[in-house]
Amino acid sequence: MINDTDNSKRQIKFHITADEHRIIRLAAALGDTSMAEFCRDVVLRESQDVTKNIKLPRSKSNVGKNPH
Repeated sequence: MINDTDNSKRQIKFHITADEHRIIRLAAALGDTSMAEFCRDVVLRESQDVTKNIKLPRSKSNVGKNPH
């Protein structure tokens, strides 16, 4: 049986101004993508850039486990 918690998607909510919403909507449209996909790509790209020099565990199941 597949564990739903390991394969489920997570939702992130953030609050922006009307002007920020307009800018994101325009940028997404220029990239021919949805706002959700655009925001997801930007957040993931920025997160990967910030953490590029940190060795992160590959999956949640590896966190806290002894590698030996």
